[in-house]
Amino acid sequence: PLIALNCIFFFQLFTPGNQEKTMIIILGVSAIVSVILNMILIPLIDYNGTAIATTLTEFSVFLISIFFARKLFNISMDFRLFVRPVTSSILFFPIIYIVDGLDINNIFKLCLGSSICIIVYFSTQLYIFKDQIVGKMKGFILKK
Repeated sequence: PLIALNCIFFFQLFTPGNQEKTMIIILGVSAIVSVILNMILIPLIDYNGTAIATTLTEFSVFLISIFFARKLFNISMDFRLFVRPVTSSILFFPIIYIVDGLDINNIFKLCLGSSICIIVYFSTQLYIFKDQIVGKMKGFILKK
């Protein structure tokens, strides 16, 4: 969800708003954050450090984009739109941990883990958070 939100800020807000300077500032800060986090985390936890650094870098881009969007365009954001997908995605960690522990081919692990994560994500969005878009997707799929 972070990359999608960041794309919305950049391509739907900052670019049409002639805020290229703002985009350069955001990208510069994110590059610095990425380099520092990678330098710290990769020696400590190897490739997992890269994944964590990338996620934290995207999160920093998101936070800085919100700051500039509020300042430049007087935009407010409903944080429930961010918290709900992140909450659903947190459930991926135990799923992937369990699937990774199975003694099966890596391709099957990928397929199984992805399938379970998709089901869990859409189930939590539909039944716990009552997401209308996911409800419409369910209706569309059931019609087919």
